[in-house]
Amino acid sequence: MKKKPNHEPFLFLSKRRKILLTMKLLLCFILFSMLNVSGSIFSQGTTFDLAVNGETVKEVFKDIGSQSSYRFLYNDDFAGLNRVGSFNTRENDNDAVLNKFLAGAHLTYRELENELIVITPMEVALQQRTVSGKVADELNEPLIGV
Repeated sequence: MKKKPNHEPFLFLSKRRKILLTMKLLLCFILFSMLNVSGSIFSQGTTFDLAVNGETVKEVFKDIGSQSSYRFLYNDDFAGLNRVGSFNTRENDNDAVLNKFLAGAHLTYRELENELIVITPMEVALQQRTVSGKVADELNEPLIGV
């Protein structure tokens, strides 16, 4: 009578592979779900509900600053800051609100680090200067390497 070969060590190895495969798949699933959650939290973090009726641009900046952690930097002498406007917005992001309200004031903005927004007039933002010339010393000789 022949003995049947014992395949139990191979069965143990296949169970181990199944467990490792399950662990790998579970780890991938957890990582992808965490990335999805963090992406949706970041994109929804800066929405605004504003009802502006007859307020100046400065007052709108204060309203946005009170609803968020944004800080606005501007010069009080800019002519567009005293423009009075009205609009309603619900759950729009910062870019949409600022683009909509600053369009008629001839102002533009630039968002910097630490949620700081710098407001400048459009003319200054679009201005380009070309500088040319010669750098010379006291004897009117060109300086080397400049």
